[in-house]
Amino acid sequence: MFWQTLPPAVRTFIPYHGKITAESLIKPDLPFTSQTVLQLFHNIRQTWPDISGYHIFTDRFYTSPTLVSELSKVRCHLTGTVMNNRKDVSAVMKKPKLKKGEKLAYRNNENIVLLAWRDERLVTMLSTWSTSKSEPVRRKVRGRKEEEMVEKPSVIANYTKNMGRAATADQYSATYCFLGRTLKWWRKLFFWG
Repeated sequence: MFWQTLPPAVRTFIPYHGKITAESLIKPDLPFTSQTVLQLFHNIRQTWPDISGYHIFTDRFYTSPTLVSELSKVRCHLTGTVMNNRKDVSAVMKKPKLKKGEKLAYRNNENIVLLAWRDERLVTMLSTWSTSKSEPVRRKVRGRKEEEMVEKPSVIANYTKNMGRAATADQYSATYCFLGRTLKWWRKLFFWG
C-alpha cells in the first residue's frame, strides 16, 4: 500500500501573528493564502527532499488557481473546494445554473479540473488529481435510518474521504472553544498545538 511506504507525517505549522508572518514566507509576489500553503509544503520538502507525488487537500480559503499552478511546478497535486468569486476562476463557473445532481466541468491545458456540482447546494472543486467522472456513493438520509445511493463526482468523494478528519476536528474545536479574550496568547498556541 502506498501510505505504508511514506515516512511518518511531518507536523508543521505556521502561527499567524499579523503582517510579520507574511513577510517571512516564500514567494512574496503571491497572495498570502498561497504563500502559506507553499511555505508548509517547502518545510515538508526540507525534511524529505527525495519524496515526490504529494497530494494536498485544502479548504476554500486557501484553494486558488494560482496555488494549483505553483504546486504543479514542483510536482505536487492539490484538491480543494474553491470560492466561485476567486480572481482566476472562469466566468462560466461564477454562477452556473445547475439542477440537483447536475455537474459542469472544465479542464485546462495544465491538467487542472474545475468542477461545479449541485446537491443540496453548489459545490465547486479544483483538482490536479481527479477527473470529472462520477461514482455511486452511499449516504445517510437526514431524519431517516436508511441510506440512499447518489452519483457523486469522484473528486468530491475523494475530497470528503480525505478531509473528513479535519472537518471533525473543526467541529470539535467550535464546540469546545477555549478562545476567551486573554492577553496570554501562548495559551491558544499551546492548546491548538
